[in-house]
Amino acid sequence: METKTSKKELKKISRDFRLISSRLMKSHYDDFNNDLASFVQYIKQTDFIYDYIKSNIKQKYDIQKEFTKMQTNFGPRIFTKPGSIEDEISYTYQLLEYIVENKINYLKYTIGYSNSRKFQDMINGFCERVILNFIDDINAYILDTFENEGYTETNETAGLVVNGDYSQINISKDYSKIDAIQNNSINMEQLNNLIDKVKQSIPEEINDDDKEIIIDTIEGLKEEIEKPKIKKGRIKSFLTTIDNSISKFSNYAQLAAALIEIVNFFSNINY
Repeated sequence: METKTSKKELKKISRDFRLISSRLMKSHYDDFNNDLASFVQYIKQTDFIYDYIKSNIKQKYDIQKEFTKMQTNFGPRIFTKPGSIEDEISYTYQLLEYIVENKINYLKYTIGYSNSRKFQDMINGFCERVILNFIDDINAYILDTFENEGYTETNETAGLVVNGDYSQINISKDYSKIDAIQNNSINMEQLNNLIDKVKQSIPEEINDDDKEIIIDTIEGLKEEIEKPKIKKGRIKSFLTTIDNSISKFSNYAQLAAALIEIVNFFSNINY
């Protein structure tokens, strides 16, 4: 019988997965091998995520053969991923697990992911083209579970509306309707100012992990909105993270207010 994951457990999984994913995606080349190993280890130790990945594994890929094919390819030396989301999850996980278990250095498989000869650029290219979609797929599954279990239906803090000097906070139950005016123009100067405002509003007493999640989230939103092709799922995932932060730090009125301004900013964009 399948065990239901509680809302509290799911929020912790979501937070921890975002944190370890963020560290991997920003990893310095000297740390990448260890960060990738920690990422795979976390997945294996987290039944909720690991069980989902295993449910998508319909076939065992010959990853050793994939390495040989990639390294002898006359064209771009990159891995050829399957097309469907289910196969992408299966293939990517098996690839990353194989790399970690066989202690394969990143230099042996990232060279084809950048025209630059800089190690960091190669790793960034591999993360962007291979790992990012995998992370997005897992985040989407977590978000879908929140919605399917009804955990988001009573999330009153998702649409906090702040009045005056932040001394009073009103609650709206559906943040998707806050300032729902479509605006095709994106004011990056305004967004940068809002991001700075959030950073300046983070209290010293908040622990470093929580600070990192907040900063990674708002900067991730900025990076995504600057891309030529915006992924709505990533925007939604980032905004859900902000909702959780508003809920967790509602006692810090200035921080909550600054985060709400970020939500409102993206509510006004037709992306």
